Amino acid sequence: MMRDKKSSIGLISKICSYWRQHIDEDEFQFYRTMLREAGGKALELACGGGRLMLRLLHEGYQVDGVDSCPFLIDVLNRKAKNAGLNPSLFHQRLESVDFSDSSYKLIYIPLGSFQLVSDRELAQLALNKYFKIIESGGKLVISLFLPWTHDHLDTGGWQIIRDVKLRIKNQRYVEREATIHDPVEQIIQARTRFELWDGKDILQFEEREMHLRWYSKGEFIALLKAAGFSSVKTLRSYREGPPYRDSFMLFIAQK
Repeated sequence: MMRDKKSSIGLISKICSYWRQHIDEDEFQFYRTMLREAGGKALELACGGGRLMLRLLHEGYQVDGVDSCPFLIDVLNRKAKNAGLNPSLFHQRLESVDFSDSSYKLIYIPLGSFQLVSDRELAQLALNKYFKIIESGGKLVISLFLPWTHDHLDTGGWQIIRDVKLRIKNQRYVEREATIHDPVEQIIQARTRFELWDGKDILQFEEREMHLRWYSKGEFIALLKAAGFSSVKTLRSYREGPPYRDSFMLFIAQK
């Protein structure tokens, strides 16, 4: 029985801010090294609820954050204040970042978030903007995933990704995902549905649809060079050695 067919505004963002907080230690050490080389200050784009940022702030680094979701900005701000931290946070979209009065030695976008800018022309314009606000000699670090390293990215129909019991008796959150991969257009169409259940009844649900673009190595290097970056280094994972499953292709572009 479904009690409430209305979408619960912010349900996805609320749950994701708590579920998706895992930090791979290799990933954290990678970004900490990049921050040290940049003098301890950086701008994190698509910072979300602070998965990476909070730990870096705890270690004394100065990291400003940008995210397109105001709810996640509020969550991060609350977490930071509770920990005695006071980062500068901004509600902006990745393709329309505006920091005309600021500059950074390091800008980074973790976990493939840049691929949410699915229009290729907008992606190029975004990279152009990042180039302008990076100091001379500074770096832009972007991680991108490849679809063939993630088996769940071509499901077609709904699949349950998570089913988590809550402290409240009989209540649980269920996350479902349906994805379609178009390898010609290099686009992944992903639908996500979050449900709050009480026993056999669904109390609330929310759905969203995203389009993600993936790039070949040479294609993305060309975009970075077109934005003005003088050199681009690529890594196949966060650590030395062969890439591991679900790893990210990393681009380190220098101005």
